Amino acid sequence: MRVGKLTLYDWKREYEQSEKKLLSLVPKKTRPKRVRQMTTDWRLVQFIINGVVERFNRTIQEEFINRNDEIYFDLDEFQVKLTGYLDW
Repeated sequence: MRVGKLTLYDWKREYEQSEKKLLSLVPKKTRPKRVRQMTTDWRLVQFIINGVVERFNRTIQEEFINRNDEIYFDLDEFQVKLTGYLDW
């Protein structure tokens, strides 16, 4: 592990100023100096997510529910077949 001279001297100064207590070397802040900021507008992200969810719902409607008209009345059978369809 390589440590720069300036960092080493900073640690030494901190250690000596704290009356040589080792706990003084434990960082007080754990948050990174630079935190990434979202550059994409949240409305665009929401629009994309809504489109994916709508497409998923439409696919379920078109490919499963419309083709299995006979199972509308038996909810247990409907649940078993839908689970089987979704577990491809």
